[in-house]
This record gives sequence, C-alpha cells and structure tokens, in this order.
Amino acid sequence: MNKTFCMTTGVFHILHPGHIELLEYCSSLGSVIVGINSDDYLIKKCGKVVIPKHERIYMLKAIRFVDYVFVFGEDDPCELIKKINPHYFIKPCRAIVAGSRSTIVGEEHHVTICRTYSVSALMSDSGLGLISS
Repeated sequence: MNKTFCMTTGVFHILHPGHIELLEYCSSLGSVIVGINSDDYLIKKCGKVVIPKHERIYMLKAIRFVDYVFVFGEDDPCELIKKINPHYFIKPCRAIVAGSRSTIVGEEHHVTICRTYSVSALMSDSGLGLISS
C-alpha cells in the first residue's frame, strides 16, 4: 500500500461517474481515504437518509480505488482531516495540499466534473430534493 495518503469527503449517497473519476484521481496521488457524512448529519441537513451509512461504506469499499472509509458527523470535516493528517485533501471543484492549502489540480477539470455529475443537478430534473455530493 502507498505511504502517501489522499483524502476526500462527501455524502456519497448516489454514486455516479464523477465520484469514480474523483476517486481514481485520488488514487493516482496515494492511498485513498474517504470520509462520508453520518446518517444523523443527513437527517439534520435534508430531513432524510437516501442510502444508510453502512450501505454507503459497503459500496465505497467495493471500489478498487478506495483504501479506507470513515464516517464523520460534523458540518465540516476539518477535525477528521486534522486527525488523519493526509498528504492531500481533494474536494470536487478544488484540490488542496492538506498542510499548505496550495492548489494542486486545475480547477477547470474539477468544475467540469461537478457540473456534469452533480447529484443535486441530476436530481433537480427529477424533482427529488437531495443535498449535493
């Protein structure tokens, strides 16, 4: 296993090609750690859980690019990021080095992923009210 760690976070309630592209990119930088929002957080933020955390963990662990999955309940993953202290923290639409907050990925690439595969954009056409991932 790679000794460089790359972390990303999100809801991951409806997996789509943008998630896979993000996780694949993360794996090019090191071992991938995924932080997912807790069910309690989802209930607080959107009033429901689409896919329970144990099923989201199961799906993410089945993806070959993912090495570790953690659950966090805070609005902001900063405490989890500080605790894990990855070499990189990657978020769709932006990518930063965990320590220095330096940009390491062109924003245009990630904006394209988000615009194409945003769960909120996909669900808005269907009339479902889901928080973005």
